[in-house]
Amino acid sequence: MNVSGGRRPRWSTWRGTLNEGSGTLRVGNAVGAQHDGPALVPDAMIGTRIESSGGFPVAECILTAAAMTSFAVGVSTANVHWGIFAALPAALAIALWAVRSGRFSAELTAEGLQLGAAGRLIPYAAMRAIERTDGVPRNMASGLSYPLELLHDGGTLRIPVKLKVSSQALHNFLASRIPPRAMSVNPQLEDHWQKQTDTYGPDRVWTFVARDMIRPRKRRRALAIALAGIGVSICWIVLGGIIGSAVQGRARLADQWFAWAGIGVLGLLIWLLVLLFANSGTENPQRGIKNPNAACLVVSPQALALVQGDLSGELQWREVRGIKVRRRNAFFRAYGESRVRPGLHLDVAGATVWIADIYDQPLDVIEARIRQCWQH
Repeated sequence: MNVSGGRRPRWSTWRGTLNEGSGTLRVGNAVGAQHDGPALVPDAMIGTRIESSGGFPVAECILTAAAMTSFAVGVSTANVHWGIFAALPAALAIALWAVRSGRFSAELTAEGLQLGAAGRLIPYAAMRAIERTDGVPRNMASGLSYPLELLHDGGTLRIPVKLKVSSQALHNFLASRIPPRAMSVNPQLEDHWQKQTDTYGPDRVWTFVARDMIRPRKRRRALAIALAGIGVSICWIVLGGIIGSAVQGRARLADQWFAWAGIGVLGLLIWLLVLLFANSGTENPQRGIKNPNAACLVVSPQALALVQGDLSGELQWREVRGIKVRRRNAFFRAYGESRVRPGLHLDVAGATVWIADIYDQPLDVIEARIRQCWQH
């Protein structure tokens, strides 16, 4: 069970743990996932153009200029070491140019997402999941900005940052248009769901089921930079070692080449840390959750009911002391602890209940529904 603190959260009705295979979603009393109304995802976005120029390639241009300048100095002074140094900014520039996102243009229509002026249409009916990828949200004039990936029947579409609209608003809008999965409440929560629906009506009981997951992606730019730096460092180590050994009879010249080998070793250690950072960018939110496809969350004015891996139970709103949202892992934080994993964290007496970012609606929508019921 993913909790922090000295003891388990005080669930009102404990239903045991979820055994592998026992919590499979099945047909019957199907409710799918409710789509949120205009208060959260306004239809006014239909007809909106989604554009991003990609921004000016500042880093790419600076690195390219640095590489050309170093090479020119080496040629003009007949100093080979300037040419060797030029390999680093040149490799970094090539790596960044290779992963640079081009101009993105699309329009939200009544039928789907129209790519380009006369490009292909991705119908809402063909969309399966929309997820935020790597990066820390940036505050821009249009709102929060972060990259998105849209999973659809034809593949995956990457939506870049720096859009002329809020990435958060686009995320919520597309999530609201994804067809509900033809699945039902987890069998462990059927009684609770039926009781809440009978009491408050289907419009005031929200059910969230596990979504189709997009394979987690790493930080593309950081990964490209790390691999380029590692490659150059290895070349410096090999080149410095070989030439330094070949000219050992000339101590000063040998020391210069062995220095390149030493710089290469130091650089290799630095770039390996960058590679570790790149790999830690986006974690699979399903990691560590048993049978994640059976996860189910039911939110009603009276309580929250959850089946998520080994955690299964009902929680009355009066037991919740606070709600926190964690968007992503901090670098070098320990994985596996609920307090550092992305998702919603409900503070209860002596513990924290973790709701993972694995459901068919964005965390913003789930948080809004939970706060709506908790503060009522």
